[in-house]
Amino acid sequence: MAPLRALPSHRGSRRRVAWGLSATFLVAAITMALLTTVTPAHAATADFQCLGANGLGYSQGNTPTNLMAGKLTIPGFGVTTIGTGDIDFVGLNRGKDPTWQLWFNSLKWTEPLIASYAAGQRGSATYLNRAADIARDWVGTYPESTPGTLPGWNDQATSLRSETLACLAKYRSDAWLLAALDAHGRHLANARNYSGDWNHGLEQNIGLLAVSCLRDNAAWQQVAQDRAHRALVTTIDPQGVFNEQAPGYAPWTMTRWWTLDDVLLGCGLPSLPDLQARMAAMAEFLAAATQPDGKLVQIGDTYAESVRSDVASQFPHTLYASSLGTRGSPPAAARIVYSAGYVFSRSGWGLSRPFGSESLTTLRFGPRRYAHGHFDHGSLTMYARGQRQLVDAGHYGYAAGAYRSWLISPAAHNTLTVPGVPLRTYGVSTLTRSAVSAMGEFNEVSDDAGTSGGAYQGLVRTRGVYLLPNAAAMVVLDRTNASKLRWMYTTKARTKVQWWHLDPSFSVAYASRSRITAVSPAGNQITVLAVPFPGETLPAGTLRAVRGATSPYQGWVSTAQGSRTPAVAVGRTTTTSRMLTVVVPAARGTAVAGSMRPFGTGWVLDLAIGAARYAVKVSAGGSLSR
Repeated sequence: MAPLRALPSHRGSRRRVAWGLSATFLVAAITMALLTTVTPAHAATADFQCLGANGLGYSQGNTPTNLMAGKLTIPGFGVTTIGTGDIDFVGLNRGKDPTWQLWFNSLKWTEPLIASYAAGQRGSATYLNRAADIARDWVGTYPESTPGTLPGWNDQATSLRSETLACLAKYRSDAWLLAALDAHGRHLANARNYSGDWNHGLEQNIGLLAVSCLRDNAAWQQVAQDRAHRALVTTIDPQGVFNEQAPGYAPWTMTRWWTLDDVLLGCGLPSLPDLQARMAAMAEFLAAATQPDGKLVQIGDTYAESVRSDVASQFPHTLYASSLGTRGSPPAAARIVYSAGYVFSRSGWGLSRPFGSESLTTLRFGPRRYAHGHFDHGSLTMYARGQRQLVDAGHYGYAAGAYRSWLISPAAHNTLTVPGVPLRTYGVSTLTRSAVSAMGEFNEVSDDAGTSGGAYQGLVRTRGVYLLPNAAAMVVLDRTNASKLRWMYTTKARTKVQWWHLDPSFSVAYASRSRITAVSPAGNQITVLAVPFPGETLPAGTLRAVRGATSPYQGWVSTAQGSRTPAVAVGRTTTTSRMLTVVVPAARGTAVAGSMRPFGTGWVLDLAIGAARYAVKVSAGGSLSR
């Protein structure tokens, strides 16, 4: 990812802006990393419209010298030659990745030219003229008469470009530039063009505020204010979870809410009520979602990156998690349930052992998929023994195609799938039961949506998970109920596949119908153990390992823009309505075995992990306990 300058972050009074020391943030659909020196704290002023000072547009390589030489760096995509004369926006956009097009048409990359002029650097008048020429080329290519033209009038590109044009208009008053600002204001204020209450809508509100203040349009200001007030409470719940279902987008979103607040200040308008409280709550969510390696767990469209430091540094718990316990202070709770659909369970915060040796498991449930979420209800991840063990297949970027579709699908997550039955994309799930004791933790998730049934055309999935202390093992009971299944899928719904995606460092060392063990160079092993109920047998092929398959896609992990790595995915297939699987992280060479026996009206799982012995009770109603 290409580095960018850090955005401002709030400390204390909202009339002060403090500058972070380094950052990794999401622009549009990608995460961009940065390490740079920034300016001291200063008071917000009416110069807000030159938002280049906020760091947007300062991508690695986009110095005035390089831009004047016709070399453009698009974060995550390398260098493109744009030339030193007129820019062919249509030709350069053709065939490019949608994220590339977004960044290119935002014109944010021209802000180093404007900023150099603002700083009074030698020869910078030429830089300002070049920035104006580039903007004029864009306006000539995508006039207001074609506001629906893509990619030029893409909603987020338009929002970001509005800020850049406002920045340019601080120093230029060309008729074409003021007309372009008015065109952007009309476009952003039009309700038909508002993309809704998510990060794209937030960008539109920032852009509209910047243009409205520069053009002194009170009506546009009111539209942006009203949207922003509604969006704050709509997109971020009181627990700090925002509605886009991807922890990786939270740090970027926080910085943009602060930017909106700065623009409000520059306009002489009041700050949003409850903004700082919700930002603080979101920071707590980020701490909970940070693995013991300091990186965010990959849920939804999240890359395997740490929380950007200019965000983390302001909140002691987030700083503690992202710095591996070396700075800040630890949160109080090791387990926290977010009603928006997350269970985070960790062994501790590194107070009695090294921070990196703690474990973290996650479980997903909640409302229907939205924005940057995936179809991951019931999915589990696990970090233990100093490394990622179970992972989601991750995030690759936004280029449409079979791979992106697979990454979003249930088959790319550690959950139960029904491959022969279409998934209901509007499916919801709930956390139906929880019980926590010193002996272990039990959570149960169901996608029963009332009279309509479950996510797979009425087939209800219920997953019970029992976690042994310190993530010594995870016992998973999957059950299905076909009473609400649409009749035409009765035959196709018989086959269910449970997927377990391993970190790419693991390779298969042993495989049978009942056990697959994979090992990593770190000296760890992970075992997926299929345990039949008494009287049941496991047919040949119950367990299988897939790595790097493309037809269909399976056995891949993506941790960054445009990257994908072959990785072992273990699939367990059944035609029964229940199956019990045990996932065990352990030291390499540890013997693992398990069997079921009747106990009262239920059963007991006898589990051996090396010299340790565990007995996990399985009730007839599906609860798990010790």
